[in-house]
This record gives sequence, structure tokens and C-alpha cells, in this order.
Amino acid sequence: MTLVVSYHLTHAKQPLFAVTALKIPSFRISQTGGSILWLSVGSLPYLLTVYLQTVLHWSALAAGSLVIFIFLGNIGIKPFTTALIEKLGYRNAILLALGLVLISGVALAFMTAATPAAIIAILAAISGVGRSLALTAYNGLSLTEVEFAERNSANTLSAVTQTLAQGIGVALVTLVVSLFSLIAPINLAYQAGFAFLGLLMIAPIIEVWILPKNIGEQGLHHS
Repeated sequence: MTLVVSYHLTHAKQPLFAVTALKIPSFRISQTGGSILWLSVGSLPYLLTVYLQTVLHWSALAAGSLVIFIFLGNIGIKPFTTALIEKLGYRNAILLALGLVLISGVALAFMTAATPAAIIAILAAISGVGRSLALTAYNGLSLTEVEFAERNSANTLSAVTQTLAQGIGVALVTLVVSLFSLIAPINLAYQAGFAFLGLLMIAPIIEVWILPKNIGEQGLHHS
């Protein structure tokens, strides 16, 4: 199905939306690395909630109260994201953000019943901070070099990939946990799930690392 859609979008005279913007590096990484980011951050609240209730036997209220720290981190950093991006540049801001998501994800893999709730809350908030900063930077960078005539198609493509990535993320981490549970205790299976979500960031980090340090600078100064 994916091949059919790809062929149509690249060969039809009047496709639903054009994908020519993918030739632009600053836009392309927002779809590739950005989608991998969505795989992770979109499924972390789900995985953490299920883990706290299924493995640690927390109540739904207690689990939900802790998971909300992901979104508190997300909201708390928002007023500062623009200043950070202007100070660091798009490339370094994205690298910092992806690093926070990676570190917090791997750290959450070491959770046990003895881990203080405050530590879990801090890691969840750090993940939220990384998520917010990365998404803001990716979204800001994505259209900096896209011609005005192509922006409608570029926005449509972004919406499709983000939605698809979020759905795939939940399914993928569920599959990882399920497979590990066949060969390991359930708590280790969930720990593997958290580590998987964190380590996913290695791919976009490498992708962004090799970009020019001044990528998107023109659009940043323009804003």
C-alpha cells in the first residue's frame, strides 16, 4: 500500500499533495528524524502509564498524576524554546533536545518498585522538555527553505507523517514489550520498551549531527 501511495505521489500529474519538498534537507529531516521523535514521545505516556499500573500496581489516579509531569515539562519549557533556538541555532537545539529524550528514556528503563516517585517525575519532566524543544525546532526548521508555492503540500505531508508516526509508535513499543515478555519477566520487558524508546533517538541525532551548523539560520534571522 505504501509503495502504491508513494508511486502515485511522485508520478501523478495532479497528486493530492506534492512531495518535492523532501529534496530540501531542512524539510526532509523534519519528516525523517521528526517522525522517529514522534514514535518515541507519542508512545511514552502510554507505556509509562501501563507500566506503573501493570508492573508496579499503582492506581490509575497515581499513575496519571505522575505521567502528567511529561506534559508539565512540555508546557514549562515552551516560553523559552524560541530563545533557546535563537541562542543555539536549530541544529544544536535539536541535538540538545534529542539528547534529553534519549537520556530520560534510557534512565526510565532502570525503574523498579524501589525508585522514588520524585525521580520518575523528574525523568518524565525532562522527557517532556526534550520533546517540546525538539518538536518546536523541527517545526520551525522544516519550512525555512521551502518555497511559498510548495508550503501547502509540505504542511499536508508533515501532518500525515506526524499522525502516522504517533500511531505506529504505540503499536511498535507494544510489540517490543510483547516480544521481550516471551523470553524475560514482564518488568524487564517493559524496561526494554523504555530503553527502546530512548535509543530510537540515536538515528535522528546522527542525522542532525552531520548537518551544517548554520542550517536554517536565514529563516531564524528572518523570524
